[in-house]
Amino acid sequence: LVNSALGTRRIYQEKVKTILDGDSQVKGYQRKRLLPKLRFYAGRLFYLADSDILSGIGESLANYPEMLLESAVMHSIQTREVDSLLKFGANAVQAAAQVFRLSQTPVTCSLDLLDDAEVQGIALLKLNGVDVNVKDDLFKRLSGDQLNQFVSGENPLALMKSDDPFLKELACLRGVDDTLRHQVMLDTAFDKDEQMVFDISQLRDSSYF
Repeated sequence: LVNSALGTRRIYQEKVKTILDGDSQVKGYQRKRLLPKLRFYAGRLFYLADSDILSGIGESLANYPEMLLESAVMHSIQTREVDSLLKFGANAVQAAAQVFRLSQTPVTCSLDLLDDAEVQGIALLKLNGVDVNVKDDLFKRLSGDQLNQFVSGENPLALMKSDDPFLKELACLRGVDDTLRHQVMLDTAFDKDEQMVFDISQLRDSSYF
């Protein structure tokens, strides 16, 4: 399995380099064919690429406005800093969080202020079991947010009466006895016959611009 992963990494790094060595100003049908290939290789190299290679690929992807999201994810994975990542919304944060959680090293947020979408992004990182280091001034902002309360196991009874129907239902399903048991549930393999949607209301749609 390891040999297969190493072989796949080598091939994908070579293929994406070949594409990125081309003209980033290509237009029309050629560009329409190129972008899905870049997204395919980028999404897999999130997990497979070495840190130094990931940094170079991310910088080259930034030459394509449509690939700014993938570039931001690669930058955050390489630096474990999420300042620029949070502004891209929940999809981008979730993509990076799945890689972050492979290591026990915390990620860092150096922002002085957080808007609602960025607060949601912090909660998603924590929901994936990723420790986030933030400035002391932000603790009050985060502790007052209900989604962050949920992922931290705080105020279970109050959350069961939340005005947010999705959060209210989640809090009721979790109960009050073990307020962190959602972490175990997220780490458990799903029954292939069971359809489950994590239908969080995204405060900012992820976009390429």
